[in-house]
Amino acid sequence: MRKQLAAAAVALFVAGGIPEGLAQGVYFYPAQGQTPEQMNQDQSECTGWAYQQPGTQAPPPPSGGGAQGGEVIGGAARGATVGVIAGAIGGNAGKGAAIGAASGGALGLMKRGSRNRNQQQSYDAYQQQYAQAQSAFNRALAACMQAKGYSAS
Repeated sequence: MRKQLAAAAVALFVAGGIPEGLAQGVYFYPAQGQTPEQMNQDQSECTGWAYQQPGTQAPPPPSGGGAQGGEVIGGAARGATVGVIAGAIGGNAGKGAAIGAASGGALGLMKRGSRNRNQQQSYDAYQQQYAQAQSAFNRALAACMQAKGYSAS
């Protein structure tokens, strides 16, 4: 009997019945003496049913927004351009460019920090939504398997 249970457990994952990453920490026991083959079939049917239930679909991961990293350099360049113009009006284009570059670079740093915070918030929200979908999927899968005569934990 132990070999059958072990084979059934392995079959669930090898056959791809439970999507990788979603059904974590859910265990089923064939309480009515179901064979490993029957358990695999039941689990496959329940997986399909669980996917159709509200709230069980994991959201797509947030986009990384690309490898943007030019905020500081771009800000410095724009600041230097503005500084040259302002400095030329005041009689010292070089000093104006230096001040503009420093100011623009500082603004670029702030922009990068803001972008990083926004990305982290998006990722945190995604993790929370994924955990909720995982929990809903596990509950739906367990409900279906229990209805088919398995104990779930």
